[in-house]
Amino acid sequence: MSSILPVKEIDEKVFWIPPEIWPGETVFIIGGGPSLRDFDWDLVCREKIIGANDAYMLGPWVDYNMFADSGWYSMHRKFFSAATATMIGITNQPLRNRSVKWVKRAQHAYGERPFEIPWFGNTGMACICLAVKFGAKRVCLLGFDMKIDEESGEANWHVNQLSSPNASAYARFMNWGKKLKKLMDEHHPDVEILNCNPDSAMDLWPKVKIEEVLS
Repeated sequence: MSSILPVKEIDEKVFWIPPEIWPGETVFIIGGGPSLRDFDWDLVCREKIIGANDAYMLGPWVDYNMFADSGWYSMHRKFFSAATATMIGITNQPLRNRSVKWVKRAQHAYGERPFEIPWFGNTGMACICLAVKFGAKRVCLLGFDMKIDEESGEANWHVNQLSSPNASAYARFMNWGKKLKKLMDEHHPDVEILNCNPDSAMDLWPKVKIEEVLS
């Protein structure tokens, strides 16, 4: 991905370089939206999975799990030793100055170097960038609702013990999403991105039913 923001010079040896482990594959990304509250995980548990934040707790079939929030890290790090997913922390304060066992350290930057993973406003967007670095040719988004559930008033499928998104947060997510889409269209036009929630408020990529993808 081409650089859209200036990047400080850093030590490449400090950061994990995502390997191209899934060339040409379909990768599913688990976001945090409430549409996943009653989702049948058996549908995707044999697929290649990247989770955002709490997704690593769903089961051993989550391959990689990303986080970027220091508060979330402080709350969850005690569980990392038992996690089966490979945990990836986009560099933030708790990870910046010391090595953390069980965590791959990724550089949060908008550049072209192998260890740089753009964040684009939320962890779900960063997961899309990671899937592309892994070599994915089709990226399927789960739980990218970009809105609060009208019936329950909840913003997540899990219990959010930090701070739930509000309307202004979703507006910011969408603005960053537009920037990500622009870069994807320019530099990775061969990567297909599908939003597997037909009721999602995010219209950046085609919306499909999960059954259409799996068929």
